[in-house]
Amino acid sequence: MKRRAMIMAAMVTVTMGAWVAVAGAQSAAGGRSGGVAGARGNVTPARGAVKKPSYKVTRLNPINNKISQSSSPMGINDDGVVVGRGTVDDEGRQGPLHAVMWAPSKPATDLGTLAGPTRISQATAINNKNQIVGRTQITHGDEAPFGAFFKDGNGKMEVLGEEWADVVAINDAGQVVGNLAGKAMLWEKGKPGQDIGTIGGLGNTYAEALAINNLGQVVGDGAVASGHGLLPFIWDARNGIKKIDIFPDCESGRPLAINNKGVVVGTCTLANRVDGSRGFIWDSEKGMRGLAPLKPDTLNTIAYGINDEGQIVGQSGGRAVVYIEGVLFDLNDVAKGAKGAITEARKINNKGQIIAVDMMGGILLTPDGPAAPRGAR
Repeated sequence: MKRRAMIMAAMVTVTMGAWVAVAGAQSAAGGRSGGVAGARGNVTPARGAVKKPSYKVTRLNPINNKISQSSSPMGINDDGVVVGRGTVDDEGRQGPLHAVMWAPSKPATDLGTLAGPTRISQATAINNKNQIVGRTQITHGDEAPFGAFFKDGNGKMEVLGEEWADVVAINDAGQVVGNLAGKAMLWEKGKPGQDIGTIGGLGNTYAEALAINNLGQVVGDGAVASGHGLLPFIWDARNGIKKIDIFPDCESGRPLAINNKGVVVGTCTLANRVDGSRGFIWDSEKGMRGLAPLKPDTLNTIAYGINDEGQIVGQSGGRAVVYIEGVLFDLNDVAKGAKGAITEARKINNKGQIIAVDMMGGILLTPDGPAAPRGAR
């Protein structure tokens, strides 16, 4: 497998009774029934109507003109603090990409790099203790290696792990997951990185960890047999690593988030379909079910995030979407104030706030109606 690039374009109880297997069916609330069809075709009846949500848009733009409009949010915690990347203003010119933090009612904060202001960095996740992880160049020079960083609140940026480590998520215990030299890794501050293993089979030399919840459950993907696609797995310290079965018509699967109930969302690649993908939701009791697209003929649907209320965000056919109690809504229809189309929703916190991108950069969507989880308003 090739080493993943430093800058990626993209990159949580579930009310199971609300999911139905009717892709694209209109609901009375103006959304679409976000069907979850079981791999064996089982259907769970819907329970009641879901009110159409409403969101106010906050642009993750510069306040002090230090970060340009090319902002890209990657993580959010339950206090609405957002992290990601943005280009630095270099005397009126577009400078390098730096890790950025946006806190409510505060200017964007340039988190810097470990190799000086002209180098590159990116923040990928933040937990509820405001601990931040990401990637940064760690030395000067044209071929400067990248490494993982850990930043504890207002403390200094520190190197985490070895050169070329790629970190993507952190839980509230400070456990960090990612990839190093084709191995799925778990890091804890002050301890050596732990290789959590592979999912078995021939040629199983590659694995990567992609998300972790507060129970210490890790999801990721890995190789099973040479020449085949990567398959999803779930791991914890007690049970070890276990493969997640995918749909028969998929050749690979990629889990992208896990909530604190152990519910996983992600996407699988359809076999014999160019650029075809299907979003999925999975738990240990009911297995994998598909998320319905905005339109029946939409080939590309991806679920990027899920909160503890089971609200799911992602994209379908190039448009940002949210699934609320099984009903699918196009965020372009329920969020006012975006600049052009909202193309991708990346994460959702336990207050129902969503980080997304539109044609001008990063935005934060805050529910001001029924989309707010119980106790969040």
